[in-house]
Amino acid sequence: MLEAVLNHVNHQARIPLCGMISQYNKDVRMEGFMIGTYLDRFRDFGIQMKNYIKEGKISSKTQEP
Repeated sequence: MLEAVLNHVNHQARIPLCGMISQYNKDVRMEGFMIGTYLDRFRDFGIQMKNYIKEGKISSKTQEP
């Protein structure tokens, strides 16, 4: 159902979440973003990620098909 809703909402829309009573005691926020909003930070992001990789804070795994 969420996918159907997301296909019809406006930019910066707010959607109430309901029917998830098991999660009500958690303070959770779900927020999407557009990469274009942050293009001015892309260079700094690349530098920071490079440092994270060197420091072992970020790693990746390849899964063979």
